[in-house]
Amino acid sequence: MADGPTRFFGLDIHKEYFVAVGVDAQRKVVFGPQKVSNYQLDTWVSRVLTTQDTVALEMTTNTYLFYDTLEPQVHSIIAVHPPNVTLVTGAQVKTDKKAALALAQLHAAGMLEGVWIPPQPVRDLRALVARRTRYTRCRVHRKGSASHEVSGNRRLGLVSHFTDGVRLYGWRRGINFYQGRR
Repeated sequence: MADGPTRFFGLDIHKEYFVAVGVDAQRKVVFGPQKVSNYQLDTWVSRVLTTQDTVALEMTTNTYLFYDTLEPQVHSIIAVHPPNVTLVTGAQVKTDKKAALALAQLHAAGMLEGVWIPPQPVRDLRALVARRTRYTRCRVHRKGSASHEVSGNRRLGLVSHFTDGVRLYGWRRGINFYQGRR
C-alpha cells in the first residue's frame, strides 16, 4: 500500500447537505458526484472514505463539524478559504457538482493552500472571546440607545432640562423663587 493518498475528495458543503466528488492522482473522477444530507455524514464517512483518501473543503459555518468527523477516518484534510479558490468562486456557472469537482482536482494537483484549523481548546477560547465581545457590544448599544433617546426627546422639545426638574421636584411648582429679588 502506498504511503500517500490515492483518492482526492472535494466537498461542497451547505447547511443541509454536501456534494462529494472523488478523483485519482491523474484527476479523473473515481467517485460521485454524490449529494448527501449532513445528518448522514457519519454513515457516509464510514461507508465511503478510507485512510488512503484526502479531503478538500471550503471554510463554511460547519467546517469544524466536518473536520472533526473526517479527521480520524482519512489521510488528511485541507480547509480552503473561499476567495483563494478563484476557480470555484470565479466560475461563470457554479453548481455544487462543479465546485466539488474543482476542489478535488485542484487538491489532486497540489494547487490548494489550506488554512489552519485550531484544536478544540483554542476553538473554545475563541468562542468565549466572541461571546464576551457580543455582550460588550450589546451593553454599549443599550447605553447608547438610552442616551440617544433622552437627547432626541430633548431635541424635539418633548423633554427639557427644566421639565426634568419639574417632574422630579414637582412639589416646587407653586413656589416663586424670584419673589423679592427683582
